[in-house]
Amino acid sequence: MATIQQSLKEIEILQEKIFEKEFEDEFQSRLTNITTVIYFDHLSHAVLHGARKIDLSTVDGAKKYYELYSKQYLLQECIRINFVGHFFNIWMEYERFLRRKSKFFFGEEKFKISTVFDRILDLVEDTEKGKFKNEFDVIRLTRNSLHDGGIYRHGKPFKGKIGNQTYIFVPYQPVIPIRNLDVVKTIWEHFLIIDKIDITSKSSS
Repeated sequence: MATIQQSLKEIEILQEKIFEKEFEDEFQSRLTNITTVIYFDHLSHAVLHGARKIDLSTVDGAKKYYELYSKQYLLQECIRINFVGHFFNIWMEYERFLRRKSKFFFGEEKFKISTVFDRILDLVEDTEKGKFKNEFDVIRLTRNSLHDGGIYRHGKPFKGKIGNQTYIFVPYQPVIPIRNLDVVKTIWEHFLIIDKIDITSKSSS
């Protein structure tokens, strides 16, 4: 599991990559906002962790904070709750982006996000399709499981990969949460793939 300091560094590197590309789509701004919120959340814990040996007795709530900080179960609950909140916001922006691009490419919107994605997938280079589809399904099935208490309720097992981590979905078993930063980095790569699609050349071929 990555440390808070490692996660902070990952966000800094990712945001550098986002800023390197001229902002031509609102998805870039929204992804920057989300990663900044996650960064701020991590940073506050990193600062307070580093200040443990400083006398903060005059700061209201400091003693209570460190009492709570020492409770392992509470940290785990904090991670779980933050994961769900951040994940849903990341997914919401990703889905909004896919639907907007679908409308741009095809002039209409399908209801099911999997259908929206598959239509866009048809425009992607063949060398990128397999990995692209696999990653989308891992994220989508994780999202779906959260509506069922974190349980994978589809009939068929599924195995996919996000980053360096493999995720195995077993029917009616709990789903292993995806690390949110891995999701953000993955959908940024998806954005770059979709952004370079030339719909005019596709329609004329």
